[in-house]
Amino acid sequence: MTASPVLSIRNLSLEFPLWGGALHALEDVTIEIAAGEIVGVVGESGCGKSVTAMAAMRLLPERAYRVTQGAIVMLGQDMLTAGEADLRALRGSGVAMIFQEPLTALNPTRRIGDLMVEVIRAHQPIGRSEAREKAIGLLDSMRIADAQAVMRRYPFELSGGMRQRIVIALAFANDPRLVIADEPTTALDVTVQRQVLTLLQARARDVGAAVLLITHDLGVVSEYADSVYVMYAGKVVESGPTDAVLTTPRHPYTRALLQAGPEAVAPKSPLAAIPGGLPDLREIIPGCRYAGRCGLATDICRGAAPPQSQAAAPGHTLSCWHAEGMSR
Repeated sequence: MTASPVLSIRNLSLEFPLWGGALHALEDVTIEIAAGEIVGVVGESGCGKSVTAMAAMRLLPERAYRVTQGAIVMLGQDMLTAGEADLRALRGSGVAMIFQEPLTALNPTRRIGDLMVEVIRAHQPIGRSEAREKAIGLLDSMRIADAQAVMRRYPFELSGGMRQRIVIALAFANDPRLVIADEPTTALDVTVQRQVLTLLQARARDVGAAVLLITHDLGVVSEYADSVYVMYAGKVVESGPTDAVLTTPRHPYTRALLQAGPEAVAPKSPLAAIPGGLPDLREIIPGCRYAGRCGLATDICRGAAPPQSQAAAPGHTLSCWHAEGMSR
C-alpha cells in the first residue's frame, strides 16, 4: 500500500480580490510530495511559486485571498479548514519553513541561543538546559564552528551564509516531516549557496524529511531535487522526475528556461532571453498562459486551455497543445 503524501495540493485555484475584479494568481495547481522526497518548484519571478507555498502553510492574510477550487492536505490535515490551534500545532513541528532572507526571519533583538531554545521548548516538553544542548547539536550539524560562541551572538553579527545555516538548523529543531524552502540561497554567492544546499539536503536525508524547494535556478533543481514542477503565470506547465524534465523537456517554456541558462551558451556569449513578459493575471485567460511568448502558438493555444499529456517517462506530464511535436 502506497503511503499518503506529506503534502498534496490538488487542482488549487486562488485569487486576490481587487477593486472591480481579481488577480487570478493560481490556476488548477497540483503538486504532491512523498515522504523523504526533495521536490523543486521552478519558474520566473511572479509565476506563483511562493504564493503556492504560502497558501499551503496558510500564511497568506486570511481576508486578502480566495480559494476558488481545490484542496490542500498537509500531513493528513485539511489546511483550508484547519483552525488556529491545529495550525500552531503543525507549524514548526510537523512542517517548517525556510524563508528567502534569513536576517528578516531571525529576530534581530534576540541572541541566537535564546531564540533557538525558545523555538525548541515551544514544541517539546524539555528544560532549558536540555534545549540548549540540542540547539548546540543542531548548529554543529550545520557545520558551524564554535557553536557555543555563535549561541551568544545576534543575527546582525553573522554573515549571510551563517544566518541561513542557523535558519536551517531552526527548521529541523523539532524533527519536521516536511520543510518548505522558499529561495533559501538567493542572497548568497555561488560557493556558499552550494554549501548551504548540500547541508539542507544532507540533513533532510538524515531525518527522512521531505523538502519543497522553491527556486528560479534550474541548476539547483538539477543537482538537489528528485522531481520538479515548472510553473508559469500561476499554472504548472510541466512536471516529473528531474532527469526526465531537464534532459527531455517537452513544454516550450521549460525549453526556453533551459536555453536562457549560462550552460546553454558559449563562454563570454550573451545569455538568451525569453521575449515578452508574463500575462496580466487580472484578465481571464481562456487559452494557454504562455501563448503570448511562445513561437509555436496557434489559434487553439489562444482559445482553449491545453489538456494534460503524458510524456514517455513515467510521471512526466505537460500541458501543451503541441505536446506531440515537442517530443522531437
